[in-house]
Amino acid sequence: MKALDSVSTIDSLPTWYWNTKMQGHFLLHHTFFRCGLHHYDGNGKPDKDCPAGRNCNDCFLSGVYSDYFDPVSIKVVIRTIKAASDKPVWCSSIGDVYEGKDPRSGAKNGINIKALAVSDPDFCQLRNVPRALMQSAEDWNIKQLFYYRASADDDLSSKYPTWRAKDIHGNDLKFASSRSDYLCVNTPYADALNTRIAELVAQGAHGIYIDNYHNPVSGCWCASCTAKYQAIMGGSIPEAENDPRMISYYNKIIYKHIWRLQNTIHNTPNDTQTPSIFIGSVGRFLMLNQAGINKDFVKLLDVPKAEYSHPLRLVSNKYFYSRNSKNALQEIRIPNSIRLGFAWSVLRDYATHRTFSAWIEPEYRFEPKDSSYKQIPIPKEQLTSYLGAAYAFGFTIDPALYVNSKEDVRRNPSLILGGVPNEDVLQNYKEVFAIDNKLGPIIADKMPLKWNAILFDADIKNRYLKNIVGAAGVTYLDELIDQNELWEDYLIASHAAFEAVKNYSFSSDTVSGSYKQPVFILDHDELLNGEVSGIRNILVPNKQLLSEDLLAALESFEAKGDRCVIYLDDVSYYNKRNTGKRQESLLGNIFNRTVEASARKSPIYLKGHVDGAKDVFVEFYGGSADSSSVVTNIIVAMTNNISWSVPVALRRPYVQNKALTFSDQPDAITDLNLKPPPPISSDALTIRIDPKIRNGLLDQQGNLSLQKLQLIDLRTGEDLKNNVSFDSKTGEIVVAVPGFDLLSVIGIRFL
Repeated sequence: MKALDSVSTIDSLPTWYWNTKMQGHFLLHHTFFRCGLHHYDGNGKPDKDCPAGRNCNDCFLSGVYSDYFDPVSIKVVIRTIKAASDKPVWCSSIGDVYEGKDPRSGAKNGINIKALAVSDPDFCQLRNVPRALMQSAEDWNIKQLFYYRASADDDLSSKYPTWRAKDIHGNDLKFASSRSDYLCVNTPYADALNTRIAELVAQGAHGIYIDNYHNPVSGCWCASCTAKYQAIMGGSIPEAENDPRMISYYNKIIYKHIWRLQNTIHNTPNDTQTPSIFIGSVGRFLMLNQAGINKDFVKLLDVPKAEYSHPLRLVSNKYFYSRNSKNALQEIRIPNSIRLGFAWSVLRDYATHRTFSAWIEPEYRFEPKDSSYKQIPIPKEQLTSYLGAAYAFGFTIDPALYVNSKEDVRRNPSLILGGVPNEDVLQNYKEVFAIDNKLGPIIADKMPLKWNAILFDADIKNRYLKNIVGAAGVTYLDELIDQNELWEDYLIASHAAFEAVKNYSFSSDTVSGSYKQPVFILDHDELLNGEVSGIRNILVPNKQLLSEDLLAALESFEAKGDRCVIYLDDVSYYNKRNTGKRQESLLGNIFNRTVEASARKSPIYLKGHVDGAKDVFVEFYGGSADSSSVVTNIIVAMTNNISWSVPVALRRPYVQNKALTFSDQPDAITDLNLKPPPPISSDALTIRIDPKIRNGLLDQQGNLSLQKLQLIDLRTGEDLKNNVSFDSKTGEIVVAVPGFDLLSVIGIRFL
């Protein structure tokens, strides 16, 4: 085992990962690999017809790729290989293996699953399912990652009860969403898990995707943790629940646990040309206000995994929600789009490779008849909006493909518990995957530009831990933190700074407009290490929270010339008096000190009309925007409104571990039809370019030389040279952006 400070990392993600912004998340269910696997003659060939009615030589294991994935042109698939209640479907050296019988046998959606279950003790000897899946993926030129639910294993839990996580009273800790026990990573379960992950990597998996919390964040009091706490933290383990010291302990053990898994995934030999990559869940890090996973853990992973809507899942507090006369919750102050965009930018820029994976929830609709939800196919427009957000913020989306109605299952029993997308789902995905397959490779080798940076420390929340040791009724991670102080001191100003430089819109009697610039989230450690290449403005949310070392680093940054540090002393941008109004003074002050400071003007930005472009977000790809760099081309990716597509069921305050019913939140479900925003008109947006970004764009007379510039609408292929002009007043090259619905990508090449 390598030393803990020499973790196995990869210098860059493989090209196949960068080539896509949209991947498919797909279940692997037991009913599918019974087909053609349990009836063999002496020569190893099927001797009976497939019980599911298919030709055994075209069984599901390969058929799903040809029948479902290839027509939709999916290039990267995240495939569930093991859930908590599953046994391994390969000949694992750990625990029992799958024997052809679904442990969840019984009635489901009107179908008797037991009737389809066929016991086969030799199942794993007859076929190596992971290798068969990898071979099928390779046959169709698909890259495949295996999803492994690592925090729970019902079979191992029953065999090794001492591996279970315990609460302070010695009771087994269970997942709120199931009856499965948490298995603690301080027990020998960690050895078993690493062995199984190595077995999967050896079968050729292009990556491993591990989801959920990796150990109970609230704390574990099993015998192993009791001993480990004393060794790591010193002293005895706390004797009360909700002790903030458990947060620090959690981060230390999880860092070591993920470090070990990452070494296993990177260093296990396989037949691929590149190391397998590790996508790991960072819990609810995107919520920014919860005690829990810290930034060191985020930076350890190849690709952090979060969920698209996490920034909106905030427990009700006075800074985000109020109640009207009908006692209904109303969102106020910080716009949803800013909350989403800022948190996404934090995670993206903290990540080692400046990207993360965002899981997209299956779409839900409320059924007033029985106060329940049902899954429906995600509309094409909604998928396009998700993809647009991925392009405009530089991450990857991972939408769930397993949406089937009860009627689908009744027509085809093989669809039990999801698994195969119905035809509506496939059609919705086909067009959107086609967009990504065309545009993804063009952006693949580009990094978002830097110009403005917001100095932000995601771990600063730990300064606001409450003294609530053993307090009754504390059930949520954010209740461990003084929310009012955290938001007033830090998070409000951070969001305001982000809005001012990423998506500022204003209107007055004399001038109005919407300005959108390159924005980078700069971590404290990066500033101290001098990692500021390409950055010209640093916005500081609260100077009072900075150490002497950080203040000295900021002074040194500004002393190098043509650089600016902006301290945001006034954090009253979002009104605190529960009126729903926002004060524009701080926002305008930030804007005036950045965009309109000609000496530090962004080399490229997007400008538009307030009404027509307020909700447009943009990312500029091309490497470093440092004026000393030779810029050859820039990709401008725009999306129209990133918050409308968040499922209605998730627009309410998120309450962990509680199922909210219709009576709990009558206001949460009001509009069952998500409607796309109006299209962006052809006169709403212009890309503004400073000619100094590249020598030769202007001739000796100061006129624009179109021979030195190539502009293409990459989605339509349209040449945009006729959309180019030169603004002699501002000295800017102006590119009129063609109208678009939800996503536009413009290529700018300097010849």
